[in-house]
Amino acid sequence: LNNSSSVYWNLGQNFKVPNATLLYNLTTSDQSPDLKPEVSTTLETGYKYEGQNFGLSVSAYQMDISDRIVRTQGTLSEMATSVNAGKSSHRGIEIGAAASPVSDVRLDASVGVMENKFVEYKTGGSDYSGNTEANSPNQVYNFRITYKPRYLKALSTSLDWKQVGSSWIEDANQNRQEGYSQVSLNADYALSKSVNLNLRAVNLTNTKYPVDIANYGVLLYRPGMPRTVYTG
Repeated sequence: LNNSSSVYWNLGQNFKVPNATLLYNLTTSDQSPDLKPEVSTTLETGYKYEGQNFGLSVSAYQMDISDRIVRTQGTLSEMATSVNAGKSSHRGIEIGAAASPVSDVRLDASVGVMENKFVEYKTGGSDYSGNTEANSPNQVYNFRITYKPRYLKALSTSLDWKQVGSSWIEDANQNRQEGYSQVSLNADYALSKSVNLNLRAVNLTNTKYPVDIANYGVLLYRPGMPRTVYTG
């Protein structure tokens, strides 16, 4: 459009071939030699603006996948396997903005709203067509404030906040996991051109959240990291 704003669109098709572990797992009974490659078609369009103290991006996408490779729901006595799930549809809108209200402060924010559904998925006598994919939150928000003081150019600090929306635990859409939020802090100090000190604190509020949930007749949770501090 001009030097500071532009409109774009992309159309592409990709193939994802199942790896050898999925096809022939020699250590377990999880072997799926009949898996077909995934084929996806993606259309994306968006707008970008880059000003001196403000930036904005808006994008929308639609991705359709055929022969989607997914993990079936196992049990405590029967291992889950990989199968082709027919067709799935993925669409969403992403908005991002950045601003520098003063020279030593930068604000970044983004929001993503998405929908990931099975168009056609039948396995083991169950029909999940029309269901939402497991472990795919419908909304994700991010906010960051970065402070680089003018009077101490060697120091850079940032505070991050992330909100993840709720999601279904299994493709059958029977149990739902509530969303969660996290706050993290990062600080860097350059002692010289080659020596840098770093302090990072993750999950400052010590939020309890799962990084993975599986339903094997009972719900099994793999917890995320508690409040953790790194330095070096």
